[in-house]
Amino acid sequence: MGINTQTANLNIPSWIGTERQFKLLHLMLKATIVMNMLDGIFTLYWVHSGAATEANPLLAEIVYHPLIFLGIKWSLVGLGSVLLWKRHKSPLAVIGIVLMFTIYYAIITYHLHAVDLSFLL
Repeated sequence: MGINTQTANLNIPSWIGTERQFKLLHLMLKATIVMNMLDGIFTLYWVHSGAATEANPLLAEIVYHPLIFLGIKWSLVGLGSVLLWKRHKSPLAVIGIVLMFTIYYAIITYHLHAVDLSFLL
C-alpha cells in the first residue's frame, strides 16, 4: 500500500481512506439522495394536508409549488453530493458526507414516526 501524499501531509494513518471506506461513503451519498427525495415527498404531503409547515426557511415560500419545490430541493442536495464526492478524499468532505447522511436519516425517521400505519392492522 503506497503512501497517499494528501493524507501523509495531514498525519492521517494510511489505513484511513481505503477503497472499502470510499465505497461506503459513496453508498451513503446515494442513500442521502434517496432520503432527500423521500423527504420532499413527505414534506409536500404533510404541508398540503395541513399537518405541518416547511421547516427550512429557504424553501418555505415555494413549498406550495410542488414541482419547483422538489426541483430546487433535489437539485441542491444533488449538487452538494456531487461536490462532496469530488472531494471525497478530504477529511472535511468525509465529515460533510457523514453529517448529511445522518441528518437525512434522522429526518426520514421523524417522517416515518409520524406516519399513521393503523390501516395495516
